[in-house]
Amino acid sequence: ADAPPCSYEDIELADCVLISGANPAWAHPILFRRLEAARAAKPGHKLIVIDPRRTETAELADLHLQLRPGTDVALCHGLLHALIWQGLV
Repeated sequence: ADAPPCSYEDIELADCVLISGANPAWAHPILFRRLEAARAAKPGHKLIVIDPRRTETAELADLHLQLRPGTDVALCHGLLHALIWQGLV
């Protein structure tokens, strides 16, 4: 289904939001406005965007990982390895 995979309230409660391969500023404007509001209300809120494109969503990010197309799987495997290695799963 083409829908956000969480509840909107999760965005407001999160300390960090990671968006991979999506541009909610264009595809999900209501979700994006809530993300902007959450960041304004919570100054420490972080946004990480993983996307080869320089999108409006990436412009808002604290960290934009502008990967080469096709390298996202390697990044996800590395992140999963770190999570397992550190006992965080």
